[in-house]
Amino acid sequence: MTMQFQDTLLYNDVVYDTDAELLEPFLDEKGIRSEHSGSFSANWRGYVAHFEIKDFEIHLTNHRNSDFFEKVIRELGTTKLIYLNRLVILYSNLIGHNGWIQSYNTYENYQVLEIRNGNLTDFKILDHTEFTDFKKSQFLKFIETDDYQKTKLKRMEQIDTENSILREQKGKGPGWHKYKFRENEFLEETEEYILSKTKRFY
Repeated sequence: MTMQFQDTLLYNDVVYDTDAELLEPFLDEKGIRSEHSGSFSANWRGYVAHFEIKDFEIHLTNHRNSDFFEKVIRELGTTKLIYLNRLVILYSNLIGHNGWIQSYNTYENYQVLEIRNGNLTDFKILDHTEFTDFKKSQFLKFIETDDYQKTKLKRMEQIDTENSILREQKGKGPGWHKYKFRENEFLEETEEYILSKTKRFY
């Protein structure tokens, strides 16, 4: 896959590149797409967004003089990302490169920001060892929660839906193959992507 242009986030007077795609959940919900979407291999989204955290709120800052971003703001009703509930990781000082996706690489320092309804509610500043330990702790705490059970149930429902579609398309002949939920595989996936699968600190 071609390396993608990244959004930026201004935080504590430092501009960070981020591949977190913070607008995408809202755009998906509203069915909004840039007219340039898919027209450039290095920017399949068709836009590059700039954000700023100021006074403990995260805002979209490049909404002026852009029909696309002005439409986003009209739909949102504010520049504040009031829909955003997630952990955002900011990376500093690359020390090990494994690809253009930031989470694949190793950095000297990490800042993990907890965003709730567009508000910065908590944060952690970690070195690489502390960041690794934090992810493990986050995973072990998460799998003991109701939130984990909800995500597991959602995955099982998705598999049931996919099986129903396949059954309708192929019937029960030799081409029919039923997907099964395997919790060990789901746990491995959850641990690998724990910071994108959890929306707050545990």
